[in-house]
Amino acid sequence: MILNKNHRLYILIILCIFIGGCGRFGLHAVNHKNMLQHKVKKFDNRLNRNIKIAGFIRFNKKVLESIRLSKRKSNNQASVGTESIRGKKLANSHLQNKRHPVTNVRFDKHGMPDFTPYTIHSYKPKSASELTYDVKKDTKYFFKKTGLNQAEYSKHFAVHHNAHENRLDLVYRKAHDKTNHYGAVELNRWIKKSNTKDISPADLVK
Repeated sequence: MILNKNHRLYILIILCIFIGGCGRFGLHAVNHKNMLQHKVKKFDNRLNRNIKIAGFIRFNKKVLESIRLSKRKSNNQASVGTESIRGKKLANSHLQNKRHPVTNVRFDKHGMPDFTPYTIHSYKPKSASELTYDVKKDTKYFFKKTGLNQAEYSKHFAVHHNAHENRLDLVYRKAHDKTNHYGAVELNRWIKKSNTKDISPADLVK
């Protein structure tokens, strides 16, 4: 079959469109990868800076702790670790309104960690009943609902159960893992053991 000039021109135009589309797709993929790497580097620098701050605080911990103990005795305050929610003793109660000794992550008045500075995506289901509070299952659920690529994000980010809003947050993994804590997963486990119905972890930390 002999192609005339018009046919050759049409084929050339189609090839240009195809190559251009592939180029744009490739550029988008590169930009997304660079964006993710930039986020990881940003969070890593922030975490390292906070770890140094926490280290400085630990260096002076003996002096600070002696001051706290003297004030606690004089004010007849309750001992550390006795705060509870509806009779549930909080594992993080010693960190209430304080910062984590390793990562400097802030803990609220309920002893729940605030990973906002390290969060890049969030998903809040319509109902808390949609969450299983099983880390593996809810991680798959999060990526399914957000449409994000789990294989791409899981290396540097972890899904965290935000107790306050029954929400799932995608948090920088190093900050999450280095900040030893108990949160919504533990509260939900306690709810099941106590046979308490019609409440969620968020109801316990209002």
